[in-house]
Amino acid sequence: MTDSKKVIAAAIDLLHELDVDPRHPTLRELEGLLQDGPDIAQDAVLNLTAVIKQGGIYEVTDQFGRQINGVHSVAVFKDQHGRDVMQINL
Repeated sequence: MTDSKKVIAAAIDLLHELDVDPRHPTLRELEGLLQDGPDIAQDAVLNLTAVIKQGGIYEVTDQFGRQINGVHSVAVFKDQHGRDVMQINL
């Protein structure tokens, strides 16, 4: 378990000790954070994959296949050296 997940677990334990209602939104959100996906270190590299289809339709996912929200546009072009570049605007 990463340090951040340990801190979240400790916060949940503290809220339980304080007899916070288990239906409280903050407690539910913390528990959701603890259960969501695999452990990722805060300084980990985030690998994005963009699938671009005809008509300007695109889908951007992370290395775990989770869809990335808040993507405004995706563009593919060649830079001044002729290398392919993919630009994802959030």
